[in-house]
Amino acid sequence: MLTIQLGQAGNQVGFEFLDCIWNNHERDSPTVDRFFRETKHGIVARTVYVDTEEKVVASVLRDAEKSGWAYHTKRGLVAKRGAGNNWANGFYQYGQKYSETILDIIRLELEATDVVEGFTIIQSVAGGTGSGLGASVVQALNDTFPSKSKLAMIVWPFTSGETVVQSYNSVMSISYAYQGCEGIVLLENDQFQQIAHKMMRLKTVSVKNLNKIIASQLLSVLSSSNQCSIENCSETSSVPLRLSHLLSSVCPHPEYKLLSVRSVPQMPPAFNAFTTYSWEPTLNTLRSMAIGGAHCSEGFNWRKKPALECSYGDLLAGRTFGASTYEPLPQEIMDNISVANMLFLHGKKRNLANVTGFLEPGMYCAWNSEPFSAFSSGCELQNHDISAGLISNEKRLYQPIDAMVSKGWKLFNKKAYLHQYTQFGMDEEEIMSHFVQSESIVRAYKSL
Repeated sequence: MLTIQLGQAGNQVGFEFLDCIWNNHERDSPTVDRFFRETKHGIVARTVYVDTEEKVVASVLRDAEKSGWAYHTKRGLVAKRGAGNNWANGFYQYGQKYSETILDIIRLELEATDVVEGFTIIQSVAGGTGSGLGASVVQALNDTFPSKSKLAMIVWPFTSGETVVQSYNSVMSISYAYQGCEGIVLLENDQFQQIAHKMMRLKTVSVKNLNKIIASQLLSVLSSSNQCSIENCSETSSVPLRLSHLLSSVCPHPEYKLLSVRSVPQMPPAFNAFTTYSWEPTLNTLRSMAIGGAHCSEGFNWRKKPALECSYGDLLAGRTFGASTYEPLPQEIMDNISVANMLFLHGKKRNLANVTGFLEPGMYCAWNSEPFSAFSSGCELQNHDISAGLISNEKRLYQPIDAMVSKGWKLFNKKAYLHQYTQFGMDEEEIMSHFVQSESIVRAYKSL
């Protein structure tokens, strides 16, 4: 797996994620091999890093060395001047200048890899580098490696606003990601800040705090795991989950590429020594979060339902079990319909994990015949005996995009800041086309 870090937040999140992998897995584990490789100079990440300013890159390079691994010094591109929070500057100026050089760097890293599983692209979209130059790199990747799987992980700005033109930058970025990637994980800063306050008990939340939470969530779904039996989650296949399988399972239709990530337990590290977890409440929590469209395991409308001892096929057929017949969830609480869910179980006694609560047809759109799969590993992540992650393609994901599109249209209709984009070669029709593309994404998810 080759990771591409784009822009300030992309590099910061990328470092925290790789460091999380490094600190939670044995050095000879499949997960470490997936994201790192050994050289004569030591362990280096299978990563290409890109930014238009030096400060953040210099910081993550130092931090990686302190942790015992490194970025390859010839696998990065750092310009001397930022893109000025301007997508057009990043795409048309920096993209035209550097995309081919970045592709050459990517080819060098691929030559050091026996089998290329695909690309994970971590980018920020509020500013100009991760959004504009990032879009150019995504386009170039798709043109050059069309058969390779590509998963974009987009750091989505705070609703309150990080830059005045973030709505323009974000809308154009999501438009290009939809064209160039098979799946797009939205990493919503608002959601992770809520976890930091409510679950991590942090009064003041730093960027590093947020990035560590994001990294721990990604760890739960991108650590190496094998598909497991629904009846016994400790029984697994011999083949680890590949990126192509993940994407084809959770994004089975080209109109639906948006993904969210959840993980439990969510607890301050200091609480671990005094807390015991078991599978039933852990999975009930995660399932309730998915139904309610929540990312934080506190402060949402709970609705627990006993897990069913049956298969998904049985549920679809409406078969009877014991003295009662399965009844679908009431539609009024099922606003957050999913296209697909993929569950990941990590840790001990996975044979005791009952995942049939995730099989309820009421959780899913009717047209997907195989909306759920489960994977497991014996690795204990984040010092938890048991933990679970869920990657979901769900209706709720239209909301952050819809809000950003609405804000962008308000600016556009007033012609606010358009000159900042047209000066780099964009015209108003091109900008409008990205808004139209984003609106089509919103409509598709609203229709679920």
